[in-house]
Order: sequence, then structure tokens, then C-alpha cells
Amino acid sequence: MEKMQSNTHTGYLRTIQKHMNPTKEYTHRRFDRHEIFSGDDRTLVLNMIQSADRTTKDYQSEMTNMLFGLFDGYWYDRLMTDLHESGVYKPSDLIELSELLDRVEDSI
Repeated sequence: MEKMQSNTHTGYLRTIQKHMNPTKEYTHRRFDRHEIFSGDDRTLVLNMIQSADRTTKDYQSEMTNMLFGLFDGYWYDRLMTDLHESGVYKPSDLIELSELLDRVEDSI
């Protein structure tokens, strides 16, 4: 059982790693949200914002701001790193966001 969890965790990290940025810089890229986002994508981001709002950690406002930025077509390079490091989100949520960011990246 432990080996299976380890493989699952490794697969999760591999999936989201391509969107992680370990630097402390908050650079961003622009994209056309209307072209890329579906209703399910909007729901995912809104649910993630609500999860961030439920935490009282110092980084909550930065995470919320970066998530709201997706609605305005701003993808902050530290978004995935900060979401992962926060411990607020389930791996399945971050994998789903990673798939959305794959589509964003393909459009840029």
C-alpha cells in the first residue's frame, strides 16, 4: 500500500512540476481566457478561490489574487508552486488545474 501511495505521489508531482516555478519572482504571462476556459474550468478556479478564502494563512491573499488573475487572462508563474506549497488543495485539484494550464500554455 505504501509503495502504491508513493507512486501516486510521484505521478502527481510529475504532472504539476512543469507548471512550478521555484523562484520568488511573480512574473506573469497573458492569455485569452474567453478562448480557453470552459464552464467547468471557471468552476474549478472559483472552487479553488473559495478553498483559499477558508484558510487564514499569510499567503492566502496572494493565492487568491493569482487565481482571480486567471479570469483576467493573467497566469502568474508562481501560481502552481504556491498552491502546492500551501497544502490547501488535493492533488486531484492541482492535476486538474495543471491540465487547464497546459491548454493555456498551448495558446500562448
